Amino acid sequence: MGYSVVYWFETNRAESSFAHTVQPISGKEDYVLLKMPLSLPYQTDWSTDKKVSGTIRQGDIHYQMISQKLVNDTLYTVCKIDQSARDRFFNLASHINEHVADKAGDFSKKSSSQLLKNFLKEYMSSDKKHIVFVIDWVQPRQNTIHLFTPETRSVDTQSPPPRQC
Repeated sequence: MGYSVVYWFETNRAESSFAHTVQPISGKEDYVLLKMPLSLPYQTDWSTDKKVSGTIRQGDIHYQMISQKLVNDTLYTVCKIDQSARDRFFNLASHINEHVADKAGDFSKKSSSQLLKNFLKEYMSSDKKHIVFVIDWVQPRQNTIHLFTPETRSVDTQSPPPRQC
């Protein structure tokens, strides 16, 4: 069994177990309680909730973590459903799909340099540094072989006659 099969199996198992651990909080329709079993040696219970920040994405649903509390061997995390993050994600996905669909049949009109220019302008317009590798194929040169034999070297050598002492 290969690594990819094990990875796929564990991913599916984690997604199905995540759905069972999410419980809606009564009275608050946008909030859910996430229970995760956690066994740490020498861990004591937390007396109060700890404020946390971060996001969790499961499928198409985005959650923003609000607080966490450890009781016995379970970590309870209160999360708020983040509808704006979901909307931003789908807007980005539709924007990318529009550009891919528009450019798919238009390769004959625009060159690859124009495509690279648009990519750099739209998707890399941030303050981060990017490394771009350009590969240029060099044509191999013809190998020229020069054969020198003792006869050709002596005939071709132009030297004056030796001096007499």
